[in-house]
Amino acid sequence: MSYHSHEIACLKGARHLIVSCGSYKRSENLVVVFDKNTANLSKYFKRAAVELKANFKLIKLPAALMHGEEPPSEFLPDLVNADLLICLRENSMAHSKARILQAKNGGRFLSLPQFNINLLADPCVVVDYRKYFNTVRKLANELSSGTDLYITSVLGTNLHIKVDGRSANCCPGFVKDAGDLGSPPDIEANISPLEDGSNGVLVVDGSIPFEGFGMLRDPVKMKINAGKVVDISGNGITPRKLEKLFDGHGSEKTRILAEVGIGLNPFAKLSGVMLTDEGSLGTMHMGFGSNYTVGGLNDVSFHVDFVFKNPSLFIDDKMMIQNGMLMF
Repeated sequence: MSYHSHEIACLKGARHLIVSCGSYKRSENLVVVFDKNTANLSKYFKRAAVELKANFKLIKLPAALMHGEEPPSEFLPDLVNADLLICLRENSMAHSKARILQAKNGGRFLSLPQFNINLLADPCVVVDYRKYFNTVRKLANELSSGTDLYITSVLGTNLHIKVDGRSANCCPGFVKDAGDLGSPPDIEANISPLEDGSNGVLVVDGSIPFEGFGMLRDPVKMKINAGKVVDISGNGITPRKLEKLFDGHGSEKTRILAEVGIGLNPFAKLSGVMLTDEGSLGTMHMGFGSNYTVGGLNDVSFHVDFVFKNPSLFIDDKMMIQNGMLMF
C-alpha cells in the first residue's frame, strides 16, 4: 500500500469508527482521548471530525500501566459528559469506573486499546457491523439462559464453567443506544462466570494481547481450580512471565477467571493486538481479573485476555461451536 493510499485508508477508518460504529450525530458532544502511544492516530480522528463538522474535543491522557486503570480525576468532567467517547488509550478503560459513569449519563463508548496505524487502515475495521448483529445477539441470549459451559480444544482445553444467573454481553462492534460499549473490530459475545465456578485446564495457543506477550510460539497450559489460576506451564519463559504478571498487582483477584468471550468477526485475524484477536472468528478468549463493570463481582485494576483457537463450546448440553465453527 502506498503512503497516499494508506493515509486515505486511515482517514476512512477514523470516519467509519465515528459515524458507523459510534452512530455519531452532529448535535452530539464527541470526545476522543489518546495517549503518547496513540498520538499518531489522533490527526485522522481530528480530520474526520472536522469534515463531519462535529462538536468534538481531543484530549491527551497520561499512558495507563494496566487495562482498567482509572483516568486522572481532572479529566473526568469531559469524559463522563461525552455523548460519544472514543478511547484510543493504549490500555483499555472499558473496565473502569469512569466508563460506567459515562454510561450512566447516557453516553456511548468505543474502546480502542492497542490501536495502531496499520489496524486503523485494516479492512477488518470498516466492515458492516450491523450485518452480524443477529448472530452476536443469539449467542449472547444463549449464554444468558445457560447454567453451565463446557469448553474443549484439540490441544487439551477442558473447562467446566458455571454462569447461572449471569447476563451475557452482546458486543457487535457498534454502539447506538445510551450506555452502549463497543470495541471494533472486535465482534463478540461474552459472559462473566461465577467467580468460584470455573474448573479445569485452559490451553492457550493463539495470543496474549498484552504488552510483552503477543502472538504465542508455544502453547501455555493453565490449570484453574475454583475459579482461580493455580498453575501455569509450558515451554520458554512465558509461564514465568505470567506468574510474575499475576503476582505483581498485590491481589489474588488477578487470578480469577472473569470473562468467557467468543470472537465473531470473519475479517479479523490473529495479530497479537487485543481487538483483532478477541474478535477473530474461530477463537475464544478467557479474561482474568476485573469483571465488575461487565456483569461480574471481581473488582481489581487488572484484566488480561488469553486467546485460543478452534474451540468447541457447549452451553448446558447444546453444542454451539465445534472446532471453531458456529453450529447455529
